[in-house]
Amino acid sequence: MKNIFAVLAILIGTTLGIQGFADDTQLVHATLATKEVSFFHQGIHSFYSCDYVQNETEKALSALGARDAKVRCAGGLPYESYTHVTASFKAIRETSADKSTMTAKMTSIILRHSDSCDLHEEILRNLLPAFEVYSKRVHSSCWDSQGDVEYDVTVLR
Repeated sequence: MKNIFAVLAILIGTTLGIQGFADDTQLVHATLATKEVSFFHQGIHSFYSCDYVQNETEKALSALGARDAKVRCAGGLPYESYTHVTASFKAIRETSADKSTMTAKMTSIILRHSDSCDLHEEILRNLLPAFEVYSKRVHSSCWDSQGDVEYDVTVLR
Protein backbone atom coordinates (compact mmCIF):
# COMPACT_ATOMS: atom_id res chain seq x y z
CA MET A 1 0.00 0.00 0.00
CA LYS A 2 2.88 2.35 0.84
CA ASN A 3 4.28 1.82 -2.70
CA ILE A 4 0.93 2.77 -4.26
CA PHE A 5 0.95 6.10 -2.41
CA ALA A 6 4.56 6.73 -3.45
CA VAL A 7 3.67 6.09 -7.11
CA LEU A 8 0.62 8.38 -6.85
CA ALA A 9 2.78 11.13 -5.28
CA ILE A 10 5.27 10.82 -8.14
CA LEU A 11 2.55 10.97 -10.79
CA ILE A 12 0.86 13.99 -9.19
CA GLY A 13 4.20 15.73 -8.73
CA THR A 14 5.19 15.06 -12.34
CA THR A 15 1.96 16.63 -13.54
CA LEU A 16 2.74 19.78 -11.52
CA GLY A 17 6.43 19.72 -12.43
CA ILE A 18 7.33 19.29 -8.74
CA GLN A 19 8.17 16.22 -6.70
CA GLY A 20 9.24 16.14 -3.07
CA PHE A 21 10.49 13.37 -0.82
CA ALA A 22 11.25 14.02 2.86
CA ASP A 23 13.94 12.35 4.92
CA ASP A 24 12.54 12.58 8.47
CA THR A 25 15.87 11.64 10.06
CA GLN A 26 17.64 14.83 8.98
CA LEU A 27 16.19 17.43 11.38
CA VAL A 28 18.31 20.56 11.93
CA HIS A 29 18.10 23.72 14.02
CA ALA A 30 16.92 26.55 11.79
CA THR A 31 15.70 30.10 11.56
CA LEU A 32 14.05 32.25 8.89
CA ALA A 33 16.18 34.72 6.93
CA THR A 34 14.76 37.49 4.76
CA LYS A 35 16.03 37.27 1.18
CA GLU A 36 15.61 39.32 -1.97
CA VAL A 37 16.40 38.09 -5.47
CA SER A 38 16.26 40.12 -8.66
CA PHE A 39 16.84 38.92 -12.21
CA PHE A 40 16.10 39.60 -15.88
CA HIS A 41 14.97 37.06 -18.45
CA GLN A 42 15.33 37.65 -22.18
CA GLY A 43 14.49 34.71 -24.44
CA ILE A 44 15.93 34.20 -27.91
CA HIS A 45 12.67 33.28 -29.64
CA SER A 46 10.25 32.88 -26.74
CA PHE A 47 8.85 35.73 -24.71
CA TYR A 48 6.54 35.68 -21.70
CA SER A 49 3.94 37.80 -19.97
CA CYS A 50 4.69 39.05 -16.47
CA ASP A 51 1.68 37.19 -15.11
CA TYR A 52 3.15 33.88 -16.31
CA VAL A 53 6.69 34.65 -15.10
CA GLN A 54 5.41 35.83 -11.72
CA ASN A 55 3.23 32.72 -11.31
CA GLU A 56 6.08 30.34 -12.22
CA THR A 57 8.46 32.13 -9.84
CA GLU A 58 5.90 31.85 -7.02
CA LYS A 59 5.50 28.11 -7.70
CA ALA A 60 9.27 27.59 -7.55
CA LEU A 61 9.54 29.57 -4.30
CA SER A 62 6.74 27.53 -2.75
CA ALA A 63 8.37 24.23 -3.79
CA LEU A 64 11.68 25.35 -2.29
CA GLY A 65 10.00 26.15 1.04
CA ALA A 66 9.94 29.96 0.91
CA ARG A 67 7.57 31.77 3.23
CA ASP A 68 5.82 35.14 2.90
CA ALA A 69 6.86 35.40 -0.77
CA LYS A 70 6.14 38.56 -2.71
CA VAL A 71 7.01 38.51 -6.41
CA ARG A 72 6.94 41.54 -8.69
CA CYS A 73 7.51 41.57 -12.42
CA ALA A 74 8.07 44.38 -14.91
CA GLY A 75 8.23 44.27 -18.69
CA GLY A 76 6.92 41.20 -20.45
CA LEU A 77 4.42 40.75 -23.23
CA PRO A 78 2.69 42.49 -24.88
CA TYR A 79 4.99 45.51 -24.45
CA GLU A 80 8.49 44.17 -23.85
CA SER A 81 10.41 41.04 -24.83
CA TYR A 82 12.21 40.87 -21.48
CA THR A 83 10.96 40.46 -17.92
CA HIS A 84 12.49 41.79 -14.72
CA VAL A 85 11.58 39.85 -11.57
CA THR A 86 12.09 40.90 -7.97
CA ALA A 87 11.18 38.43 -5.25
CA SER A 88 11.32 38.95 -1.50
CA PHE A 89 10.70 36.04 0.85
CA LYS A 90 11.85 34.23 3.96
CA ALA A 91 14.09 31.22 3.47
CA ILE A 92 14.82 28.58 6.09
CA ARG A 93 18.50 28.65 7.09
CA GLU A 94 20.41 26.22 9.30
CA THR A 95 21.71 27.78 12.52
CA SER A 96 23.16 26.83 15.89
CA ALA A 97 20.89 25.50 18.64
CA ASP A 98 21.12 28.72 20.67
CA LYS A 99 19.94 30.87 17.72
CA SER A 100 17.32 28.41 16.50
CA THR A 101 13.68 29.48 16.25
CA MET A 102 12.47 26.26 14.65
CA THR A 103 13.47 22.84 13.41
CA ALA A 104 13.45 21.97 9.74
CA LYS A 105 14.10 18.84 7.77
CA MET A 106 16.24 18.24 4.75
CA THR A 107 13.91 17.52 1.86
CA SER A 108 14.79 16.30 -1.60
CA ILE A 109 12.83 18.17 -4.26
CA ILE A 110 12.74 17.44 -7.98
CA LEU A 111 11.66 20.36 -10.17
CA ARG A 112 11.10 19.21 -13.75
CA HIS A 113 9.86 21.30 -16.67
CA SER A 114 9.50 20.58 -20.36
CA ASP A 115 7.62 23.76 -21.22
CA SER A 116 9.26 27.19 -21.12
CA CYS A 117 12.52 25.42 -20.37
CA ASP A 118 14.68 28.55 -20.64
CA LEU A 119 12.49 30.50 -18.25
CA HIS A 120 12.38 27.76 -15.60
CA GLU A 121 16.12 27.28 -15.81
CA GLU A 122 16.62 31.04 -15.30
CA ILE A 123 14.20 31.16 -12.36
CA LEU A 124 15.87 28.25 -10.53
CA ARG A 125 19.42 29.40 -11.28
CA ASN A 126 18.60 32.74 -9.65
CA LEU A 127 16.51 31.51 -6.71
CA LEU A 128 18.64 28.60 -5.47
CA PRO A 129 21.55 30.66 -4.06
CA ALA A 130 19.12 32.23 -1.56
CA PHE A 131 18.34 28.82 -0.03
CA GLU A 132 20.32 26.40 2.12
CA VAL A 133 21.07 23.82 -0.60
CA TYR A 134 22.71 20.58 0.58
CA SER A 135 22.91 18.86 -2.79
CA LYS A 136 22.09 19.85 -6.34
CA ARG A 137 21.97 17.89 -9.58
CA VAL A 138 20.97 19.63 -12.79
CA HIS A 139 20.09 18.04 -16.09
CA SER A 140 19.27 20.41 -18.91
CA SER A 141 18.69 19.96 -22.61
CA CYS A 142 17.29 23.48 -23.04
CA TRP A 143 17.55 25.47 -26.17
CA ASP A 144 15.38 28.55 -25.88
CA SER A 145 12.00 27.27 -24.65
CA GLN A 146 12.46 23.78 -26.11
CA GLY A 147 13.82 20.78 -24.24
CA ASP A 148 13.76 19.68 -20.63
CA VAL A 149 15.28 20.93 -17.41
CA GLU A 150 15.40 19.03 -14.13
CA TYR A 151 16.78 20.26 -10.82
CA ASP A 152 17.14 17.66 -8.07
CA VAL A 153 17.98 19.59 -4.89
CA THR A 154 17.99 18.94 -1.16
CA VAL A 155 16.82 21.97 0.81
CA LEU A 156 15.44 22.76 4.26
CA ARG A 157 11.65 22.77 4.55
